[in-house]
This record gives sequence, structure tokens and C-alpha cells, in this order.
Amino acid sequence: MLYWAEGAKPNAAKRSWTVDLANSDPRMIMLFLRFLRTICRVDKKRLRVFLYCYANQNIDSLKQYWHNITHIPLSQFTKPYVRKDFIQEKTGKMPHGLIHIRYNDKKLILQISDWIREYLEENSIAG
Repeated sequence: MLYWAEGAKPNAAKRSWTVDLANSDPRMIMLFLRFLRTICRVDKKRLRVFLYCYANQNIDSLKQYWHNITHIPLSQFTKPYVRKDFIQEKTGKMPHGLIHIRYNDKKLILQISDWIREYLEENSIAG
């Protein structure tokens, strides 16, 4: 259900078939990675990490922080997005930036979507 709330949805029109969860809470990221690694049995070498951060944050420190949390090699981190126009007070909300865990796999994103749909149907949650 975490993915239903926080994850990217498949988009056939845009040919977007990427499993992508973004969050700034390390516990949420660890839970999602446990799901991908143990339930979905993803190829760990295909995981990608994308960071969203502010210009006043140290990118290398952020990469190291998330590497320590995720155990994903730094070579699998893509170029981060650095937001240059920011309000100093807002950087406290995301002291370690925002991390996206991405895995490009059409079959998997459709499977996750099916699991969510089945859960909603089984629990009589109408949309």
C-alpha cells in the first residue's frame, strides 16, 4: 500500500514503466527496498538512485548518507537535481534531500499495479 500512496504509476501514453518511489524518510526507503529485494526479487544491479537536493547541501555527503542507508553502490546513483531557488527555512524539512529509488521494468510495475487493484477489490474500496 506504500507504493499506492508514494510511488509512480505506470503511464502507457508516456511509455513510462518505471517503479519509482520518492521519499525523504530513511525508514520508508529501507522498507521499500526490502520489498523490492525480497518480494519482487529485483536485480540489484538495475536499481538506480536519483537525489533531489538544495544548492546549499553537500551532494557528496548526501550521496554517502543514502549509500549507507540503501547499500546501493554509488555507481548506480544518477546525476542529482539541485534546486537553486530555495527558501533557507525549507531545507530543514529535507536535511538529506529527497531520494527516488527507481527500477525500470514494465512487468514489475504492472504487477505492483495489479496487487494494488486486487487489494482494493478484496477490501471493497471503491474508486
